[in-house]
Amino acid sequence: MIEERFEIGSLKDESADLIARLVPSERAFGWRRRSLLVPAGWMLLATRDRRDPLLVLAGGQYEHEDTRDLLFVRDAPTSCSVDAADLRSADGHPCRGRLEIAVRVPADAAELAAFRRTIVHSSNVVRRADLLRYVQADLRRVLVELAAERTAA
Repeated sequence: MIEERFEIGSLKDESADLIARLVPSERAFGWRRRSLLVPAGWMLLATRDRRDPLLVLAGGQYEHEDTRDLLFVRDAPTSCSVDAADLRSADGHPCRGRLEIAVRVPADAAELAAFRRTIVHSSNVVRRADLLRYVQADLRRVLVELAAERTAA
């Protein structure tokens, strides 16, 4: 099966739901395309065969150099929230809570590499729901702890 060529412009058309996209080099480059421009709102981590990964920020040009794959990550923060209706206050009363955080992947090669190992795994796409699944248990634990520290009155 022949895979479609990756078009950099497709990142602009993606919804805000898309957080990251992993693209194999053979889909991004060819004999006619040896470089690409990182679009606004995105950053790129290029994994290369015989070199360290390279971070390219929005507006930067990347030249194909022994590239294994490209990880495009949205540069804007993404809102993640959790609601809980089954909490207990410090004085034992039932209560509800909502915790919302903004998650942004830092523009740092080591941080992007860690994001790739931790969140991207074997998928080639990370959506907001994937990120929320990753942080949801921790957010819920924080909500439970906050509720237990405060009285309902």
